[in-house]
Amino acid sequence: MPPKQKKPKEEWKDYITDSKLMVLYVLLKYTDEKHMLEKKKLASIIEREFGEHHAINIKTIDTSLDAIESFLENKSDIFGKYKSGAKNGKKIKTNIRIEHIFSDHELRFLIDMVSSCEYIRIEERKDLIQKLLTLSSKNLASELRPYILNCPKKNKPMRTEFDRNLKVIHEAIVHKKQIRFYRATRQTSGFLLLSQFQLAFPFLLQQQLLPPLSPELFQQLCQYFPDFHSL
Repeated sequence: MPPKQKKPKEEWKDYITDSKLMVLYVLLKYTDEKHMLEKKKLASIIEREFGEHHAINIKTIDTSLDAIESFLENKSDIFGKYKSGAKNGKKIKTNIRIEHIFSDHELRFLIDMVSSCEYIRIEERKDLIQKLLTLSSKNLASELRPYILNCPKKNKPMRTEFDRNLKVIHEAIVHKKQIRFYRATRQTSGFLLLSQFQLAFPFLLQQQLLPPLSPELFQQLCQYFPDFHSL
């Protein structure tokens, strides 16, 4: 008798072993304060997301929801708050959802700010906006996508390496370092004019533009800031 052929596995989904993880993933991705799920719909989405061999029944969903509710009572600072309604004296959960830490209108505000920052490259703005959208359900992304960066491109006199500069500033704040940079201005002829090195101290939470450091000035600063280092 020939050996039975095994069904092809969806290898990338085989790491899922806990129903609670699948339920939590679906709630984070598909629900928010305005969009809720019933248990049957939740089971259907889990099967669609993770494959038929990871389908779970309603009883398992109930157990998983109880565990998630208990977990998020004390750990809502990252995932948000678990909410649900009830039918038949709290025996049947309904309107199941997770209310994310950022509300939709707060994310809209942040997305509008990023979208209007013309000193950031369009590609970098799009990347930042996509990351902001992960802080809510996919419903917000569907609502906002037609309007995101829906504006004509303008010719910029100068573009900045925003992401790279942001990393440098962050490192300077964390490690209490100085930043030295050129201040550039564009002349009417179109040429860039670079000034002398400028000096900034991001870790002081305010920019202080100073002349280039002399050895004497550097020693004085080291006396006031023992952890001070030059980039």
